[in-house]
Amino acid sequence: MGNFNSEDNLLDDVVVIAITGAINSGKSEVSKILYSLGYRIINTDLLSKQILSASSEVKNLIKANFGDESFVNNAYNTKFISEQVFGNTELSRNNLQKLNAILHPPVIDLMIRTIEEYALSGDKLIFVESALIFEAGLDEGFDYIIMVESKEEIRKERFIKNTHLSEIDFKYRNDSQLNPQYKREHSDFVIENNSNLENLQSSVLSLLEIIKLLPKKQF
Repeated sequence: MGNFNSEDNLLDDVVVIAITGAINSGKSEVSKILYSLGYRIINTDLLSKQILSASSEVKNLIKANFGDESFVNNAYNTKFISEQVFGNTELSRNNLQKLNAILHPPVIDLMIRTIEEYALSGDKLIFVESALIFEAGLDEGFDYIIMVESKEEIRKERFIKNTHLSEIDFKYRNDSQLNPQYKREHSDFVIENNSNLENLQSSVLSLLEIIKLLPKKQF
């Protein structure tokens, strides 16, 4: 896999594919479909939660930058941090950059270690789900990138339904990510998710037949 270095050439014959897309586009649904078919899925949000729970170094860095209120009873205060990093101000944008600078390196390290573990167990096709493939500068590290795309109005409806937050909360989070058009233009495949789960599953299965035939990308 491209720019992600691995000891002992563990990944020389392993194809690693990113699944990305804007907020509430349906990345997790695509991952669930692939997981149900027996494929390994690495979710960087889950890796981030694992690090926030286990790494005292990361906790201390976040507290140093955002205050002790960042953690309540040693648990990450998602609501508080969200209020600091999502908004239409220069401060919130700077805070988001600070948070990403703290979290991205250990998440990427854990992602690579997990990929290597799966490769050692014999997996030849591994998927990584992450909203921030392009934002974190990881796009050149994967063999291929799948973008899951949905209309903004549909994504907003899903967000409000799933989180019980407001339209402005959606806007702040949506605006914090790169323009979906950029991601579309720089992805290898696009799955549209504007209707129902049955149609999404059909699209994933069709694309999977192509993916299984793909060679490892030559960088």
